[in-house]
Amino acid sequence: MQSNFSASDFSDQTARSLEAEFAQITQQHTRRDRIKSFIKQNLTALLNFLTGEQQHRDGTTQWTVYDPRNDQRQVFDSQQAVRSWLEQRYYR
Repeated sequence: MQSNFSASDFSDQTARSLEAEFAQITQQHTRRDRIKSFIKQNLTALLNFLTGEQQHRDGTTQWTVYDPRNDQRQVFDSQQAVRSWLEQRYYR
């Protein structure tokens, strides 16, 4: 029994099949990477919102803390300033 395909036909078919599979996998990874980036960006923003850390466009960061004793918020320019405030507030 003789085959109607030559070796070059088989290699052309294999190459097209592999190229199509590679394109599909690449597209899936690109889509997955975009979704992961979107989730990471939004979770980071949510975490910063919940912790009171704000990153400004100019690159500076501020921390906002809530003082339940006097129902006020304090804003600090560094984590060290927040720690000092906490130590003074709680360890007097």
